[in-house]
Amino acid sequence: MSIRNLAHEARAFGAVCAAALALGVAGCGAGFVETDGYEATYVDAPPGIEAYPYYTYNGVAVYDVDGHYYYRHGARWARYRRVPPEVSRWHEERGRAERQR
Repeated sequence: MSIRNLAHEARAFGAVCAAALALGVAGCGAGFVETDGYEATYVDAPPGIEAYPYYTYNGVAVYDVDGHYYYRHGARWARYRRVPPEVSRWHEERGRAERQR
């Protein structure tokens, strides 16, 4: 194999690696986060989120906005993809209490 072929293959390999890295970085920044074993997605917070009912879960306020659960994760907002059982129980108890009024 000539030096010219080796150089061409090295450039091609570098381009493939750069593309894979770019895709990997894009995938990591796609907006997913895991908190205490539960997946969430980074989202824009609904308007007036602080006015909605919330539950403190592991020291963080989790807001119930129309059946979706949002919380602050650093400087961003996230929405649980699957609600932690403690938060789900809180929602059920709150619903029972409201129906008893």
